[in-house]
Amino acid sequence: VLSPDRAEAAAAAARAEALGVPAFDLSPDDGPGPRLRLIRPAVARAAALAGQALQAGARRLATLSPDTPYGRRMAEAFVAAAQARGAQVVAQLHYDEKATTFIAPARQLAEARPDAVFVPAAAGQLELVAAQLAATGVTASAGPGAGRRGPRAIGARLYATADGAGPRMLARSGRYLQGAVLAPVFFGGGDERAQAVAERYRQAYGDEPGAADALAHDAAAAARQGIEQLAEGGADGDGEGRRRLSRLLAAGRTDGLTGPVAFDEAGQRAGAPALFVVEGDRVRALP
Repeated sequence: VLSPDRAEAAAAAARAEALGVPAFDLSPDDGPGPRLRLIRPAVARAAALAGQALQAGARRLATLSPDTPYGRRMAEAFVAAAQARGAQVVAQLHYDEKATTFIAPARQLAEARPDAVFVPAAAGQLELVAAQLAATGVTASAGPGAGRRGPRAIGARLYATADGAGPRMLARSGRYLQGAVLAPVFFGGGDERAQAVAERYRQAYGDEPGAADALAHDAAAAARQGIEQLAEGGADGDGEGRRRLSRLLAAGRTDGLTGPVAFDEAGQRAGAPALFVVEGDRVRALP
């Protein structure tokens, strides 16, 4: 498993290529040499969220993204996917990446009256954005005061990348995220298996597991499955065995914490990104 650090990953990938063994890449960037990339291109998540919004009936879409290369790239991918399917984009707004208040863009969104709002933000900042959107009536909220924002309340649905999302985010801001569709690389409060792994991680390290931890877990699970299949075939650790292992890993499929782990012919992660919807005090994985 290659380090997310570019220099370390390049050196390890070269070594793996020389040995003829497969390398799992945790980096979002393309690099030289054959690799099995565990992280999908970020824009794939934006496109998946746009598709989900249109499938849910949204036709007037808006984006609210950090004014960074990542934020603009994600917003452009969302807009392109939405417009390709006939949706109308009524607002494309940006905010300073260090912002902690979002009153002005929330008011602009209220004027645009979208059906869905895309926010490519990490969990911590998403909490602040979601609270302001709910307070302005752009999105709905639950709990005291819900539904009492007057005739201009819109109730648009929120779509967000939400990296770092987990039980803590729900406990703090769940009332502002009702119905929101999230696309984090990993959600620690997902199914029972993910919850069990997260609990073991907390006991061992006193913290919540992150995306890199979940991806490393999935790489190890996929490698173990491939090695077991190789052993069943009677192969050893020679050059041919290593080549067979590479083929087994590239063609295999493992149910991981970050979704099904499978790869296409180019070594890119196959399949659609995992999406989750917030319902009450829990998050449910979408089919």
